Amino acid sequence: MRNFLLAALAVVALSASAGAQTPTLVVHIPDVVLTQSGSPQNGSFEVWVQESGGDVGVQAYNLGIKQSPTGIVTFTGVGVSVDHPSLFQTAGVGQIPTDRTANNPATFTAGKDIYLTDDFAPGGTPTNAPVDNATRNGLFTVNFTVPADAVGTRSLLPELNSNFLGFFAASGADIPFTFAPTGSITINPIPEPATLGLALLAVPLLARRRR
Repeated sequence: MRNFLLAALAVVALSASAGAQTPTLVVHIPDVVLTQSGSPQNGSFEVWVQESGGDVGVQAYNLGIKQSPTGIVTFTGVGVSVDHPSLFQTAGVGQIPTDRTANNPATFTAGKDIYLTDDFAPGGTPTNAPVDNATRNGLFTVNFTVPADAVGTRSLLPELNSNFLGFFAASGADIPFTFAPTGSITINPIPEPATLGLALLAVPLLARRRR
């Protein structure tokens, strides 16, 4: 009986261990959809994190965003996230991340890639900023310009060079992270006038069938 109980306890312990998750971050780069325009278009998108498997605190990060293949939009700068309140904030106000693109011409093409870093160190003392999903998890906003008449789709990808990528705790330890499987910018073409006409003609026919 004793051996049976020990075996049962061992199974429970192994199951609990297998089910336990290491606290980690999931980085979100959104999908952006626009419609073709005869004039240049300005827009922005936010990059944010989500903690998973337990509480996570961040003191600093390095993160670059690029489009692949290049050529459909131009990144024009960075700003504070709005829809996802900033992870690094003082008195409720987020910090503007540093754009390192121009400082790394060998690695980044100006206007195409954004390299960002930011620290949370109030009073000069390294301190972890607690990630709080949906209320304190925004990293930054990327501003961009789409040229007139542009159409097509590009992936929005992280720069995977380990020298420019990472999340770090105040202790200096690396924080585990992954990327959510999304991230793109799409400019859909304006429908041809003939296509629009056919669509409008189909409306009365559909109405008749419903009667």
